[in-house]
Amino acid sequence: MRKLLHLCIVGFYYFQMVRFIPAYLTYCYNKKILEPDFIVWRKYLGFGKKSEVVSFFSIFSKYKEYRFAFYFRLGYDSRCISWIAPADPTIHYNNGEIGDGFFINHGHSTQINAKRIGKNFQIWHNVTIGVKTQFQHDSIPTIGDNVKICSGAVVCGDITIGNNVTIGANSVVMKSVPDNCVVVGNPAYIVYRDGNRVNEKL
Repeated sequence: MRKLLHLCIVGFYYFQMVRFIPAYLTYCYNKKILEPDFIVWRKYLGFGKKSEVVSFFSIFSKYKEYRFAFYFRLGYDSRCISWIAPADPTIHYNNGEIGDGFFINHGHSTQINAKRIGKNFQIWHNVTIGVKTQFQHDSIPTIGDNVKICSGAVVCGDITIGNNVTIGANSVVMKSVPDNCVVVGNPAYIVYRDGNRVNEKL
């Protein structure tokens, strides 16, 4: 009985995988656009030693956040396959280019509205990136390369977040942040600059 139940579960799992074949074919056809993000997801989720095919089906089937990044890269063309496996509906993207290596770490309830975001961008859940006030639609951040924005952070206004910056959980950033910094708090202040412990206002 247990063996039969196990076979049924495994069979159902592989039957489910069939519906992701169009997504994998789309990935293969658009590899130049989609591969840089996928490499990062494989690394962070521990699929680096598995084959590309197994990694893709595992990540695409389990992570709605990856599907969001996948469809984001495809743009309008994503409409052809997004109905097969929906992305996380609570992640909202309004504006701005995002560089290669885009990784969303359980990104539930996240708002992304920036002029530009650089390479190797990581974002967690409940993050807001956008305007300070309702009527300043162009007053949105510019974000550099290798930036991490942790859970619950708010990054708003016409500011610049430099390269190699980490914004701690629940921080509120309303002023520009220089390169190579870690910022925390509300209002945010610098706790590490160039690897050295500091205590500096923005």
